[in-house]
Amino acid sequence: MSSSFSVGDRVRYSTDWLRQTGNEKSLVPFLRGAVTEVVEDSRGRLVVVRWDGYDLGDMAETRVLADFLETC
Repeated sequence: MSSSFSVGDRVRYSTDWLRQTGNEKSLVPFLRGAVTEVVEDSRGRLVVVRWDGYDLGDMAETRVLADFLETC
């Protein structure tokens, strides 16, 4: 699913992506965050997400392909 995201949108990893990658029973399905930047890249549209609430250290803000996310 390719979605258009804007700065400030609330996102999570998509249910389809979680199933396809076997992440249904990890911390990943519980991550929620806000889009801080949208970047066009040779691989597609990247969304920079600032994740909430967990001590993720250097991973608190990550670039994720937009196809792997959905709004929440």
